[in-house]
Amino acid sequence: MNNSQEIQSTNSHRGFKPFIESIIEIPDHIIVPKVIRNSKNSIESTIETKAHFFKQGLNAILVTLERKIEIEKTVVSIQNSKETSKSLFVKIENLFEYLCEGYMNQPYKLVFHDELPFPAYKDKFFTLRGNIVDRNNKIISLNEPMLFSAVLYEANYPIKTIERTKHNDKILVGNSVVETINSINFRRIAVKEVSSFHPSKMFNLAVVPEDMKLVQPFIFPGLVVKSSKLRPGELRKKFKVDKLMKLIENS
Repeated sequence: MNNSQEIQSTNSHRGFKPFIESIIEIPDHIIVPKVIRNSKNSIESTIETKAHFFKQGLNAILVTLERKIEIEKTVVSIQNSKETSKSLFVKIENLFEYLCEGYMNQPYKLVFHDELPFPAYKDKFFTLRGNIVDRNNKIISLNEPMLFSAVLYEANYPIKTIERTKHNDKILVGNSVVETINSINFRRIAVKEVSSFHPSKMFNLAVVPEDMKLVQPFIFPGLVVKSSKLRPGELRKKFKVDKLMKLIENS
């Protein structure tokens, strides 16, 4: 190739580059995308995680709904029992008089910060915490330790304690007796028999002090005990949750 040809060839290349740049924009730097390995597995893992959390959230909602339904059923059951045998139910003031043998001028009484579970479940432990207070509801300390006992009573007449199940087992288990000078703490109490076995379908739970001339007892009325802990079953079937979750997992 002679000199004139070399110059012409060079000029033609110089003219070609601006022409290409006028058609497409040539970047100064080219970014090569990183290869994502196992992207399919990553996506499937993300879907499974989301499905898992969705299922957990849905189960939590159903458990809450069933809990509310169970409470409503319990309320209706208590009302029906009281209406059908109204004259047989023990009034709380009568139970107080029975326990204290008519003496109601104790300088001290009990207050509790926990409520009974509603409903409670057989063999399921619960906690009751409280204090000894004076007539102005000021927390006090006794001069000497005193025993306080949790005791079950029939909710209908005649008034009587319930100590054994129909199988002759101890009906109230856990730490049902505490010794203290101020705070009351029944950390773990459970009932080993359902209340539906009894005529009133419920119990009265009393906290009885060793000296009822000094400290007034405390009564938790209407303790309903059912056979097992709530399980998210019926609503799951009704709303076909398992079928829905299988569709999500297989999609």
